[in-house]
Amino acid sequence: MGPLTKEIPQIDLKSVWDVIRLRWWIFPLTIAICVGLLFTQESSLQSEPSSVLVVATYGPRDELAGLSLYGIDPTSVREFPSFQNQILAVQENANKAVTEQIGRSVEVSLTRPEQQVSLIAASETSGRQKLTMINVGEPNYVLACTDSSSDICDEAIQIYATQISKARADGITNGLQKLADGVESVLALTQTPQPQLEIQRTALVDMSSTVTGELQLASRVVEPRSATIATVKKSTYLFGVVAGLLIGVLIILQLMYTDDKIRSPRKLQSINGGTNFLGEMSGSNSSTGSRQLVATLLTQTKLTGTSSVLLVPVDTKVDVQKLVANIRDEANSHKLELIQGLPTDEMSVDQLMNQQKTLVVLVVLKNSSTFIDLVRTRDALIRSNNNIGGVLLMSTLS
Repeated sequence: MGPLTKEIPQIDLKSVWDVIRLRWWIFPLTIAICVGLLFTQESSLQSEPSSVLVVATYGPRDELAGLSLYGIDPTSVREFPSFQNQILAVQENANKAVTEQIGRSVEVSLTRPEQQVSLIAASETSGRQKLTMINVGEPNYVLACTDSSSDICDEAIQIYATQISKARADGITNGLQKLADGVESVLALTQTPQPQLEIQRTALVDMSSTVTGELQLASRVVEPRSATIATVKKSTYLFGVVAGLLIGVLIILQLMYTDDKIRSPRKLQSINGGTNFLGEMSGSNSSTGSRQLVATLLTQTKLTGTSSVLLVPVDTKVDVQKLVANIRDEANSHKLELIQGLPTDEMSVDQLMNQQKTLVVLVVLKNSSTFIDLVRTRDALIRSNNNIGGVLLMSTLS
């Protein structure tokens, strides 16, 4: 059973404690928010705000959607410079422009949330699950200005929006031009006519000349800012603390059920899709654990008739070299050959192909590797007809 289709399990106190230990900051945060909200409700506010906060959200127009008509994936166009670097440049240039046009500096912050990703699960005829990740929409630009006048903020925000539009247009145009140059290089090396590539190159060139970087104002919020006079009872603070704790507990439980990271052997054994769990190797039991692990690997090689063990990390964060160093002496004394593997994304075709004479062991890193990475790695090796021996959970090793 895959991690996305598992039934709701009983509460695992060990898992709850692991989440609390890693996300302890949720409790002070929820308590502070609840107490702050109650404090705001029951306190007397000054009638005249000393400043205002204007938050404007701009949505960019998707100017690359038309490429799909020519068989070009819009995501293949990479803005240059990237939007992170665009934001840095905009903040510097727009701040100078605001000072020149308004006559003084105005506090304006620019943020752009990460693009949202949607994960789609579909069942195949073989009974396995196919996972597809797609980008959802274009991230918005959020401009926040604090000043004594909302009119000044509106003017400053408009200057920033103009700079963003220009930077975005330049970035998209450069991305289109670079992709068009790449297509042209391919055409120059091709002996036979390629009408489809010619059409795609023409589409890229034509679209690069029409990019505007247009932004649309999605929302505008104005909030008065002033000092607060505290008139809150002690019982209100106590109620806020209790409410914050309860909300924190609910968030922790939600994180426990939605967290996809591998945090315990028990969770790995219950959701590993039928792959053998070979044990856990950690720095605290390196001597005992290495003997037990080597014994397990020797048993598996005898059962499967293999002569060596290939340790494959499920992601780049797994340090297989450190694991091999911890168990090498014990393995050599029992003539067990250990092979340090690479993540499947970095394997060549020959490395991915049938390894029936080698026992393949998947290595995951506790509190870091995810079930999605585990399933993806396992399925890639199974499709290549490899001999999967099981999964090894590795904690941080010294």
